[in-house]
Amino acid sequence: MNMTVLTLMAVLAVWMVICGWCGYRKRVFAFLAVMVLGLALNMAWMIIGLNARPFEAHALMAEMSVLMYGIGAFGVGWMIGRLVRQFRKTRVE
Repeated sequence: MNMTVLTLMAVLAVWMVICGWCGYRKRVFAFLAVMVLGLALNMAWMIIGLNARPFEAHALMAEMSVLMYGIGAFGVGWMIGRLVRQFRKTRVE
């Protein structure tokens, strides 16, 4: 793997952690802002770095995959947050 691929993987991982944190804390508007920023950066990378056209099939598929990664991370964060809140609510003191 070259440095560009490693950097892109790290950026994706950090972005997904932020989406998960938004789900954990139930911050929907923050998630929407992070999602739009991620989609814009992904499209900018494909247009500038890969010389792709914005509406070709591969670029749209990449955008949809970013959308699904973000929604999945948000959902996992929301579920973990819900489990933690329920655990704290029902613990015995």
